[in-house]
Amino acid sequence: MLHATDTPTLALHAQLEQHFPLRLVQLNERTQAIREAGQGPAIVLLHGIGSGAASWLQVAVQLSGKARVIAWDAPGYGQSSPLPDPAPKAPDYARRLRQLLDALDIERCVLVGHSLGAITAAALASNAPERVSRLVLLSPAQGYGDP
Repeated sequence: MLHATDTPTLALHAQLEQHFPLRLVQLNERTQAIREAGQGPAIVLLHGIGSGAASWLQVAVQLSGKARVIAWDAPGYGQSSPLPDPAPKAPDYARRLRQLLDALDIERCVLVGHSLGAITAAALASNAPERVSRLVLLSPAQGYGDP
């Protein structure tokens, strides 16, 4: 619960709601939480571990005047349903991302992944290159800890 003394938190929530509102998308029986702003060519933003769609607020503010900016709360984060596999790998996340792109009628997008989101972005680009017009990987994670 937020209190009046939480002014920075309240200000951030107000910015998010005004510039990058939360939206829930139903994918079969799963819920996928996204934040979306702007119109035009799609730019899809994937966060890393311990983050969420809201972390892309400043990027969305900068880009939404020229593009449709979408950031997801990865499966299991925020209000997004987890993946069915208890130990999912990049292709599992990429399948959910492809379902989301289908639900949002996005045939091609600029795909940006940060940290663990970069692994998901690379998996989608590898499995469905026709869906990705450009791939941007920011500080990519090295993997899931497996040798």
